[in-house]
Amino acid sequence: MYTDGRRAWDVRIALIGGAADGRALPLMGDLSLEESVAGTVALWDADAAGCARAAALGARMRREPGAAGRFAFTACRSQAEALDGADFVCAFGRAPSPRELESDLHAPELCGVYQGAGDAAGPGGLMRALRMGPALERLALDVKARCPRAFVLLLCDPIAHGLRAMYAAYPQIRALGLTADVPDALALLCRALYEMRGVAGARAREVVYAAAGVSRFCCITRAAWHDVDLMGVWQDFARKFAVSGYAEGQEDAWLSDPSACARRVQLDLSLRLGTLPAGEDRRLADFLPSTRYLRTPECALEWKFGRTGAAFHRERRRAFDAHAARLLSGEESASPAPSGGPAATALRALCGLGDALVSASLPNAGQIENAPRQAAVETPVLLRAGSAVPLMAGPLAPPLSALLAPAFA
Repeated sequence: MYTDGRRAWDVRIALIGGAADGRALPLMGDLSLEESVAGTVALWDADAAGCARAAALGARMRREPGAAGRFAFTACRSQAEALDGADFVCAFGRAPSPRELESDLHAPELCGVYQGAGDAAGPGGLMRALRMGPALERLALDVKARCPRAFVLLLCDPIAHGLRAMYAAYPQIRALGLTADVPDALALLCRALYEMRGVAGARAREVVYAAAGVSRFCCITRAAWHDVDLMGVWQDFARKFAVSGYAEGQEDAWLSDPSACARRVQLDLSLRLGTLPAGEDRRLADFLPSTRYLRTPECALEWKFGRTGAAFHRERRRAFDAHAARLLSGEESASPAPSGGPAATALRALCGLGDALVSASLPNAGQIENAPRQAAVETPVLLRAGSAVPLMAGPLAPPLSALLAPAFA
């Protein structure tokens, strides 16, 4: 990789997993739009045919008008080949099989245990962690052998367990976990400012904030926009919408779309904890005792959120396969649109094209004072050329510390 501070070239990015089922496609779209970085994206997926299809989709997006990116997409025959000489590794992991999804998400229901998402916490999250751990250990060892100085962006749940496995296998690895939860919560704070104070024009990137927790349950503890204390605004907002929820014009969407919600869990937790938990209701609920939000399937609907079971994942994969066929045939435009995900921002910053502050998971080196050392914690992290520096978040408040203790274990 070469960089002059304005652009970077000869950048090699390895995308591991996520190619066959579409999880890597939004990042591929972002790279197709990136004007300042050029290089090669090497894809590898256990599904070789799906990997080749993803490479063809990348080439198709690159030819679209408005796609200013200068990345070549290539399918690799092995993980080692994709990692050879990589500057960055984006790890999406292996998607669970249909049989694994049925077991992870629905077998616990025989014992009266219901889950919202079942991918980052709860029985489903635990089973994913047990399956994913050995694969990520192998990935870490391959990184050590093929690209020891590469930055690894872990983009699959459960991130906390995945990071632990990777650092155990290769302690010098430079890996961090990313989700869009905190950026989405900052955008929600801006909407709350408009709802409660009538102030328009606030943008998430303008918000100065502090946050701490674990991936999928990271809480914003302080936030300000210019001289406005957004946490005070948020508490007023939470009280106003605690019962009705805040569906942003998508009333009752959770009845037909299992991934939709009215943010009632998020609002309820905000009032109980005095913070803003970033994340979707179905994932936040998985971290809590099931008696409050997931006592029964009907209980989840009373809290106005859907649960993503095995059928949801099967339908999403079927829809992606059909969408990919239309893109490749030219029936549908493959013109990429910005995904809003944090990975492209992180890659630009790590290439040296401007500092970026992101919310990311790293082993705890003291950034959360009362969390166990080396536990994977999420806090703001300053990214710049060749470095990822976590910012000190101080101690967790006692209620939040007690709630997250099992996640740190």
